[in-house]
Amino acid sequence: MWLLTARAGSKALAARNRLGGLHRAAFWRALGFPNLVRARAALANKVRLRRLEEWKREELRRTPYALLDDPPPELRAPAKPRRRN
Repeated sequence: MWLLTARAGSKALAARNRLGGLHRAAFWRALGFPNLVRARAALANKVRLRRLEEWKREELRRTPYALLDDPPPELRAPAKPRRRN
């Protein structure tokens, strides 16, 4: 085990920590765990869907003839970025 401290050079310590993190991420990815970006996106989508259902219930409670096709902008599905060919 290397003994690196902040006095030995913060760049060396930062490089070692970065390399360890990349190996750790590769290890978990190989086991089938999603990366952090996908996990955050999935969680955000679950939260958005839950809030959308709450909005629908509130609208139906307010009036039984509510039009639920047009949710508020913050509850709409985010636009997917277009791929360029």
